[in-house]
Amino acid sequence: MIRIVSIAQLLASAALALSLPLAPARAVTITSFDVPGAAFTTAVSINSTDSTTGTYANPGDVCTQHGFVRHPDGSLDTFDAQGEPDTVVATIPGAINDAGTVGGVFWESSTDCQTYLGATGFMRSAAGVIREFALPWNFTFGGMNNPGTIVGTYSNYGDYRNLHALIHSAGDQTTTFNVPGADATYAYSINDAGFVTGISTLFSTGEQHGYIRDPDGNFTTFDVPNAIWTFPRAINNANEVTGSYAVAQDGNSHGFIRAADGSFTFFDVRRGTGIDPVAINSLGSVTGNFNDTRASRQRGFVRGVRGHIVKFDPPGSTYTQSVAINRHGDVTGYYVDSNNVQHGYVRVR
Repeated sequence: MIRIVSIAQLLASAALALSLPLAPARAVTITSFDVPGAAFTTAVSINSTDSTTGTYANPGDVCTQHGFVRHPDGSLDTFDAQGEPDTVVATIPGAINDAGTVGGVFWESSTDCQTYLGATGFMRSAAGVIREFALPWNFTFGGMNNPGTIVGTYSNYGDYRNLHALIHSAGDQTTTFNVPGADATYAYSINDAGFVTGISTLFSTGEQHGYIRDPDGNFTTFDVPNAIWTFPRAINNANEVTGSYAVAQDGNSHGFIRAADGSFTFFDVRRGTGIDPVAINSLGSVTGNFNDTRASRQRGFVRGVRGHIVKFDPPGSTYTQSVAINRHGDVTGYYVDSNNVQHGYVRVR
């Protein structure tokens, strides 16, 4: 049956709709924080409960750094790895997973801070128990997934050009790998299924390519079409990869998202250069950094799943570094104020 609606009825319906209260927009808050008494505070990772981790140093403490976990209520736990006797230790957390486990490395130096002695891995449980494990002497942390597997990059002692990627599982199994034919392989991110992304380089030609390594050790290499370099930074649980690229026409960096089927989405930030996406959550929201040509400083951004980009700064920032995003779209990182003091922040939706 066809129902005929009069113009009067339509106008009445429209008036009723306009009279209904609108749902309030979700507020975004940016909270800055510091470890009490610290010379600087650097936040590097955020989990699904909005707990963050990072590092700090005390005033006058030249080469010792310490780890922290900041809880959603703002309380802080600080911690240090043990190290060997008669050494100075820099504790460098790299990530916190949804269970509250922190993964990272600690670097040991001589007591005068003049001689670097090597890196050791650690895992700190939510209860505060620290477990140490061996890593190559100059390992650089890349990322960690929820099962507690970490990835990163290292070179053999005395061979600083030929870099290799490393995977270390929660069960203390270590796997090293190189992209076939590459002189150097860097690992930056691992998702919960064990897919790894990073870059490979060829010294003879200067080429730089992106790759994905699956849990069975198979490689997929990729490049943004017509790019002079491709720099993937993070992979999510949908096997979407985000990163940056440049083309010869302008040499400026732009953002990309590579879908699991190999298709690309490209993006820029309005009035921005040096686009640097650094993290992507499981829904496909991306956070990163860019140079704001109007404000003449680095700022953070969040790109939503539909492509809308929001720029942001913590209040008082002269330089903002976005580092990580959780599944809710909450972001953490650090910023520098007008007094050149560095603080951590959390941006919560």
